[in-house]
Amino acid sequence: MGPECLPTAACQKGAAVCSAWSGKVRYLLLAASILSLPKGIAQQPSQRTFKLQVETQLVQVRVRVVGPDGKPVTGLTKTDFAVKENGRRRPVTTLDYIPVPASAQKAVPQVPTATASTQTRHRVWIYIDSEVDSDEVSQAYQAIKQFLSDQLQPGFMVSLDGLPFTDDRARLLATLEKMRQGPYGRLPDVPPLINSTLEMEKQADYEWLLYSAMLWGGGSSAPPPGFANLTLSPGFVRGASVGSQMGVSQTKLDMKETEKEMSFYVQSALYRYLDIIYRLESLPGEKVAVLFRSGLRMDPESAGLLQHFAADAMRHGVHFYTVDSRGLFTIDPSTNRMKLLRYGVPIPAWSYQSPLQFQLALNDYTRTEELATGREEGLIDLARLTGGKSVTNTNDLHTVFNDVVEDSSGYYVIGFYPADKRQLGRFNRLKISVGRPGARVDAPKGYYELRPFRKLSKREKDVVLWRTLQTAMPRDLPVAACVNVFRGDDGQPVAVLSTGVRIGALAAKRKKKISEVHVTELEQIRAAAAGMLPTYHGQNAGITMANPAFIQASVNATEFVTFITKMPVSPGQHICKVVFRDDNTGKLGAEEVRFEAPDYGPAAAASTLLVTRQVAPVPAGAAARPGKDEATSLHRLLQAGHLDFVPQPDREFYRGDKIYLFYELYNPPSYDFNALAASMHTRLLRNGTPVRQFHIDWRILPDPERRAAVLIGTLDTNRYEPGDYQVVQSVPLEAPASGKLFATFTLLPN
Repeated sequence: MGPECLPTAACQKGAAVCSAWSGKVRYLLLAASILSLPKGIAQQPSQRTFKLQVETQLVQVRVRVVGPDGKPVTGLTKTDFAVKENGRRRPVTTLDYIPVPASAQKAVPQVPTATASTQTRHRVWIYIDSEVDSDEVSQAYQAIKQFLSDQLQPGFMVSLDGLPFTDDRARLLATLEKMRQGPYGRLPDVPPLINSTLEMEKQADYEWLLYSAMLWGGGSSAPPPGFANLTLSPGFVRGASVGSQMGVSQTKLDMKETEKEMSFYVQSALYRYLDIIYRLESLPGEKVAVLFRSGLRMDPESAGLLQHFAADAMRHGVHFYTVDSRGLFTIDPSTNRMKLLRYGVPIPAWSYQSPLQFQLALNDYTRTEELATGREEGLIDLARLTGGKSVTNTNDLHTVFNDVVEDSSGYYVIGFYPADKRQLGRFNRLKISVGRPGARVDAPKGYYELRPFRKLSKREKDVVLWRTLQTAMPRDLPVAACVNVFRGDDGQPVAVLSTGVRIGALAAKRKKKISEVHVTELEQIRAAAAGMLPTYHGQNAGITMANPAFIQASVNATEFVTFITKMPVSPGQHICKVVFRDDNTGKLGAEEVRFEAPDYGPAAAASTLLVTRQVAPVPAGAAARPGKDEATSLHRLLQAGHLDFVPQPDREFYRGDKIYLFYELYNPPSYDFNALAASMHTRLLRNGTPVRQFHIDWRILPDPERRAAVLIGTLDTNRYEPGDYQVVQSVPLEAPASGKLFATFTLLPN
């Protein structure tokens, strides 16, 4: 990897920043807020060796270590942990500790301070989902309100039933109050607290209870656990004849239909929870789903879907915390008959002939308890399978948030590399221990590998790319990035990003006489200061070339696929990160650079100093044509006279290349050519030592209409030795401290 072209300590505002792999840019794709880009044209490459660095996927898991007193154990090091993957010892590569903030105590009000910031603590994304019965609204509302009022920590981002995540306490409480006032979701833009299908779901449960009672009462025999697979016909119950007074419409219970109905509700709930996983999967940091539900009875037919849900939750790091909103569930046999009537289940006529027998059957404690605990165990399974916790059989529903707050801090993040480096989507068992007497370790039982790229859906591919942009710096692809800053038409700073990936590192699809490569790029620019939202931009491209041209390019390290993007930014320090993906293989590469955007006010100022080997003639009439889109505006920004200056992602040149330098002065003290030329001074340093004999041919193009002057320099490198160079350009600005521009480049042997 070539050296980063970063300004030296003497660099002032406006210096271009570049981080690059070596390479001449041959395949150029201009982009300005677009997703579909034109195909490039192959050219003859030159020869150069190249070393590609490949990085294996780092596995990171959350581990909580508590002492005998139940408090988190701090101060552990890598050597304190023992990690076994599928029974094989793995060395700990990275170790981070997420501390407990002072305000994160159970049920202790958290008072925000002026210095509190989400940047001071890791992000925790909490998705609260409510699916309660109509008579459970008050308890669920109070539990959520208590959490929002008393335990909302710095870094907690909350979504109420799918609304946008926010840490605005007042906004969340106001939304929750609207949800309480309209629990069925009938108010505009307010999700429901009540599950509208829950009554039908419970009706199916009570049909199952009635069926059990009829079998037990009519045949003196109880069915086995689970659901029946037969239709209860009138006049025949497990071989026992019943009186002629029974009506078909009153006594027939089709348990095949009931079984299908109960499976439908279970599967609908699991699909809903899969959707929650997909909403959270690309977010960086801790991801938590808190479910308030009036029980969930699992069934054997949903076992496969439950396994799929658990795998996706583990794969994407989403922990489910479940709450049985029925609260402290008491079984009162005397009310069962009324419950049947409430849910519209017909009471069989024969029960009136043998009321005692049927009442005994209906009120059988074991059957009613099985019905209650079955719905409770479903919620317990959801939490257990995803590394969360469940709260059941209590009226204090708020305790689930105590667990969320406690589990969201005071833990370690352990990173290690897998023994088997293949990514096949397998489940790998984990056993993590610490060498501290009396310490208890809470860690996942395993993790899922990424599936092979070819088996991922488009959504999953996008999630991997997005997550990489947020959290990782892969090096499977050689990526270069450079940022220059200019003044836009509105007077605000504009960052011109030039990003690229070496074409020889991309896999091609061969079709007869042509080769095709496809790449996707994702960019993020965020302010170094906290409190400002990042800006994102994505684009992709396909390049088709003749097979001989691709073969030559693939063995040459100087050929890049390049994107150029214009993005408005605010004045100040910024961080730009770019991720490339080879869409044929799924390989990823990333680069990150820092830059500063000046405040282009009424005072004199300068753009950055752009350095490139690529210029193109402006087509006749193009410069005068008013631009109506981003691409045209980008060209105008980099046009001077009859030349179009094309930024390149790297800053490396071969000896003999002609180097072009380009910058603009805004609000200069004079537009007079002689006055500007007299005040300019250029220095050239090689490996830190001044070059005594050098020549840069400068041209000045005054532009009073734009209140700017454009300066173009050319440097013929034939006479210079290979090495690292720095151009120091004095510019005629009123503020002497900011009157220098800097640019660095590397000159390579032929």
